[in-house]
Amino acid sequence: MPKCKKAFQDLKNAFTKAPILAYFILGRQLYLKTNSLDHINVGVLSQIGDNGLLYPVIFYLSKLIL
Repeated sequence: MPKCKKAFQDLKNAFTKAPILAYFILGRQLYLKTNSLDHINVGVLSQIGDNGLLYPVIFYLSKLIL
């Protein structure tokens, strides 16, 4: 059982400390970053948080069918 508790705690730490999607705040400037490479399109819409760091609000990924 101690291994299960440690694994759960490790997952909990990873999910709560890693950057996750932020809430959209109306009126703040938006930043859009896109990329197309090897038949994949990626887009990230971000906003600056209260601490001055850029946080993703929406993430988009699609594979192009050949």
